[in-house]
Amino acid sequence: MENKYDYMNKKLILLLLFIYSYSFSQENYYSNTKAKFDQIKVYFSGVMTKQSFSADVSKGNTFIFVENFGKTNINSIEYHSDKDVNVISIERVEDNFSKWNLILFEKELEMISDSTSIYTKNKKSLENDLLINKTSVQILKDNQIVEKGNTDQIVQMINFNKIKLKELYKEDLEISNKIKNIDEKIKNLESNRSELYDNVRKKNMVVFYVSSKTGQKVKFDISSYSNDANWRPFYRLESSGIKAPIKIIYKALVRQNTGIEWKNMPITLVAGDFNSENKPYELERWFLQTERREYINDQAFQKTQTYSNNSRTADISEVMVTGSRIRQKLLKTEIELDKNIVIPNSSSKDIPIDINTFEITTEYKYFTTPKLENKTFLLAYIDDYSKYNLLPGAAEIYIEDTKVGTATIDTDQFTSKMMISLGSDSNIITKRNLSNLISKELGNGQKSEQYEYEITIKNNKDIAVKVEVRDQIPLTNDSSIKIDFINPNGAEIQKETGLITWNINLKPGETRVIKFGFLVTLPKEVIINNLK
Repeated sequence: MENKYDYMNKKLILLLLFIYSYSFSQENYYSNTKAKFDQIKVYFSGVMTKQSFSADVSKGNTFIFVENFGKTNINSIEYHSDKDVNVISIERVEDNFSKWNLILFEKELEMISDSTSIYTKNKKSLENDLLINKTSVQILKDNQIVEKGNTDQIVQMINFNKIKLKELYKEDLEISNKIKNIDEKIKNLESNRSELYDNVRKKNMVVFYVSSKTGQKVKFDISSYSNDANWRPFYRLESSGIKAPIKIIYKALVRQNTGIEWKNMPITLVAGDFNSENKPYELERWFLQTERREYINDQAFQKTQTYSNNSRTADISEVMVTGSRIRQKLLKTEIELDKNIVIPNSSSKDIPIDINTFEITTEYKYFTTPKLENKTFLLAYIDDYSKYNLLPGAAEIYIEDTKVGTATIDTDQFTSKMMISLGSDSNIITKRNLSNLISKELGNGQKSEQYEYEITIKNNKDIAVKVEVRDQIPLTNDSSIKIDFINPNGAEIQKETGLITWNINLKPGETRVIKFGFLVTLPKEVIINNLK
């Protein structure tokens, strides 16, 4: 004979089957589909996506649930359909989660709620049975004391209590296990409910609410913009020595938090920011601002509007690299990534992507200004750098497999050669000192001060090097002061700036001393504080 618990389980199963079959017999006004990414364009700040999907719509109104849409700005969505339909609204499921869950999982949630309700009722009934059982046990315990009687009566009472308590304890255990089993099933139902919600979040769904005069299949093309992605160029510069070319590893650091893993998708990196409005400026009338020494009524002048020197410029550079393609476009550099590249959804991590690797024939030169600092820097000059289509960005520098520092790739140079500083080299030693100072009285209220300097350069490397040494002589706008350069020692002199430059070749282990100076003739009462 089946007990009450088994009967309730059978009733639950029949009820669930009825709900399941009934729900499928109802007319469906919902359509589910999945968006396909046709284009992803990542800017220095922001991402523009083009997507498409097809969906069956019924006559009247239809909710189209589109999976794989990603986090996007709903207000930026633009759409086109190949059939005559009216889009009433577009909404992200996550923005109104409780509402859309009731629609998406109406059947499942109803089954979970009904099952939970039946299990809860069963549990309540079992808890009542358990309470009755515990009360019966307590009654037996309270009546174990008997009045004086013969031994047979006492033994009979003990045996009865023993048997009855065993039965009650056994029944108590069975009821507790059934309650535990129901608790586990209720827990699983709640877990199923949470799993449904989590799956929706992972699908990044958008709801298109549309109306149609007839049932038909409709294709939508969608474009939208969001701030959930960005990229920046990055480089690794490798040199095995000043006799070897520089190896440039061109990378892109991409970060995206769109909620979708970018895999097997057409991704393009755009060098620049997305411009929602990009209009040229117009020149306004330009009035001279003047002042007069004589008094003029203030009302004759009006404060003119001042304008910032900031100007907006459009990116017009374009590039082409192997592996990933960098295409010539009208306004922006566009780098097409290989479709095999995977860019995971990550809110806080830059994903490095190799774009290209190439070697560039390079002219190396050492440069030092010992007046400022006794350091010698290694400079690399890339001739006709524009043909490599580099973008401005940071670079890590490796010399002979050792990281020696960082640099900036600056493509905004007006020369045909791009200069990159590779850091200081401690094997080229420089030192500057004032070797002699001669002061003289010249008569006629004049005096002279002669400054003589020595710059010592030593090459501790095992190869010959070129070194550019730069110093300066002072300039004056005072006609009573005269400055003469002494002992040029083969220097190139820029009279307008006072800069002096020596280009010297040093053999391995060679030490060179450069001597130069200047003579200042000036009135006796004049004191100059910044000569050194």
